[in-house]
Amino acid sequence: MTTKPLILLGAVAALAIAGGEANAQEPCPTQTASQTVAQIEATHGFSCLQGNMTFSDFRFTGLPTNADVFFAPRSQNFVDALVTQGSAIPLTGTPQWDFTVTTTPGNVIALGAVSVSFFSPVSIEFLSTMNQTLVAVCIPHSACQTDAVAAVVPPARNVTVANSATITPGGTGGGVAGFTNVFGSQPAAGTPEPMSLSLFGLGLAGLALARRRRS
Repeated sequence: MTTKPLILLGAVAALAIAGGEANAQEPCPTQTASQTVAQIEATHGFSCLQGNMTFSDFRFTGLPTNADVFFAPRSQNFVDALVTQGSAIPLTGTPQWDFTVTTTPGNVIALGAVSVSFFSPVSIEFLSTMNQTLVAVCIPHSACQTDAVAAVVPPARNVTVANSATITPGGTGGGVAGFTNVFGSQPAAGTPEPMSLSLFGLGLAGLALARRRRS
C-alpha cells in the first residue's frame, strides 16, 4: 500500500533536485577558459559566480571583441576581475566596461582595488568608480604615482563598477595588456579597519600585476 506514495515522493524529490541544478549560477570563466567580449555580449543577461560574489550587468564600449574576460579567485572572499588583450594585440583608445558585483547575504564588499598591465612606451589614465568611490591609475608616473591603487568602498552587498581608460601609445609596441579590478568581501559585522583593507588590496593588485608582467 505504501509503494505508490513512496515512488511519487521520490519522483517529486528528483524533479526538485533537477530544477535546483538547472537554476544554479554558472561559474565565472577562468584564465584557462576565458570568454571574449563578443561571447559575453552575445549572452543576454550574462552573469556568473566566483567564490561568494556574483558578477552581472556587463556593458562594453570601445573594447576589441576578441578581448578576454576572466576571473581569478584568490580566496572565497577576494576575487580579481580581468579584461585582457586578445590575440596579443595591445588595448588602445578609450575603452569602457561596466558591471555589477554582488556578495552573499550577511557579507559586504568593502574593498576595491585596480591595477594595469602595460607595455612601454604608453600613457594611460584608468578611472574606476565603485559605488561612486573614485579610484584612479595614471601611467607613466604622474599625479597618481602608481599602477596599482586600492580604495575602501562604502560597505555594500551590491557594488556598481564603471571603468574607463584613455590609452595613448608613446611609440611602437606601446599599449595596455590588461586591466584588473580586485574585490574583497567581509562579514557585515566586524569589517576590518580601512587601512588594513587598503594595504591588503594594494598587495593583491601588485602581485597580480607582477605575475602578468612576467607571463
